[in-house]
Amino acid sequence: MKFSLFGKKKKAKAPKKANPETTLQAISQLDKTMAQLEKRRTLLEKRSTGFVKKAKQEVAKGNKKGALFALKQKKMYEKQIVNLDNSILRLTEQKMVLESAAMTKTVVETMATGSRAMKEVHKDMDIDQVEDLKDEIQDAMADVDDINDAIATPFGDVMDEDEIEDELNDLMLDDDPIETAAAPTPFLPDVPQQVCLQSVARTSTYFFQPA
Repeated sequence: MKFSLFGKKKKAKAPKKANPETTLQAISQLDKTMAQLEKRRTLLEKRSTGFVKKAKQEVAKGNKKGALFALKQKKMYEKQIVNLDNSILRLTEQKMVLESAAMTKTVVETMATGSRAMKEVHKDMDIDQVEDLKDEIQDAMADVDDINDAIATPFGDVMDEDEIEDELNDLMLDDDPIETAAAPTPFLPDVPQQVCLQSVARTSTYFFQPA
C-alpha cells in the first residue's frame, strides 16, 4: 500500500498481464529482422568476393597499391559480415529464450487451471463424509448378505444328513434283489350292451340263413 500526502491510501496497481499477442509479435519481429540480416550478409559476402577478384586483377596489372586497397575493402566487408553473424546469433538466442518463456508460461497457466478445477471438484467433499459413506455401503452389503442367508435357510425340520448317509450305506449292503413292479394292464373302455346285442343278432342271422 502507498500513502498520499494527505494520508489516504492509494490502491496498488495490479501487475499487467502478459499479452500472448505481444509475444507472438515479438517473435515475428525477430524472424523478420534476422531475415533482413541474412539478406544483408549475403550481399556483403558477394561484394567481398568481388574485391578478391579485383585484387587479383590489380596484381596482374602490376598495380600493387590498387591490389592492397582492394584487399583492405575486402577486410572491411568481412568485419561487417562477422558483426552480422554475431547479431543474427544474438537474435536467434533471444528468440529461443522468448519461445521457451512463452511455453513455460503456457505450462504454468495450464497447471493453474488444473489446480483450480481440482479445488472446485473437492470443494463440496470432506474426508469424514467419504468415510461415513464408505461405512454405509459396507453396512448395506452386510445387510444383503444376511438377507441372502435367511432366504437360503430351509423351512421346517432340517434333515439329518448322517441318518440319510447311514440309510444309503444299508441299501448298498442289502443282498435282496430289487423287486420290479409289474407292468400295469392297459385300460380298455367298456363296450355298450346294446352294441354287443346287435353284433350277436347279426352273427346269428348270418349262420342260420337258408342255403
